[in-house]
Amino acid sequence: MRDADLHRGQRGQGGAGFERDLEPQRAVNVEVGLRGFLGDRTQYEVALFAVRTRDEIILVSNMPNEFDNAGSTRRHGVELGLEHFLTDRLSLTTAYTWGEYRFRRFEDAAGNRFDANRLPGLPEHALFAELAWRNQGVYAIVDARAESRVYADNTNTVEVPSHTVVNARLGTTRRSAGVELETFVAINNLANEKYFDNIRVNAWGGRYYEPAPERNFFAGMRARF
Repeated sequence: MRDADLHRGQRGQGGAGFERDLEPQRAVNVEVGLRGFLGDRTQYEVALFAVRTRDEIILVSNMPNEFDNAGSTRRHGVELGLEHFLTDRLSLTTAYTWGEYRFRRFEDAAGNRFDANRLPGLPEHALFAELAWRNQGVYAIVDARAESRVYADNTNTVEVPSHTVVNARLGTTRRSAGVELETFVAINNLANEKYFDNIRVNAWGGRYYEPAPERNFFAGMRARF
């Protein structure tokens, strides 16, 4: 199956924290996709995307929230997805995104130019993988998420290192009297990776980083009626 999509969008000036002299943001988005099956056990998806934006509204300082129009930006890349059943109970799911996100033309109020710089906060590579076992209401899942380095500022001088985070969870799902009850235990950041989360782009005073939680455990119960 093939998919193609074309969008034109405009983002207005309204909303708390926006400057009155900002221009509306305009974008053209093109996406072409393909999905299908390889045999009885494998499903795949491929998508190509491209976005061109004029007067993109970007955060230039977070104290106070100060916004500006970038002259123009470009985003393009590819998204790949694959789900494969190794057995009737064991499945492997993967998703990968490569993207190039850059300013095309941008000069800030101080006269600094950022032409061709990478857009801050966006990784070039992102990978997700999940191995899941399910059998008669019992499941065990291990997943991993990896992201390449990102920049935290428009000048591309503040670099946030790449990281990989592994999580695991074990649970059961039972249905009775019209109610589905799920109980589970989980470990986040299984390998106790030291990395930064919630990057504050162009943060005032160099306060770009917020450390991510270390290895942590939790349990829960969820009911669906």
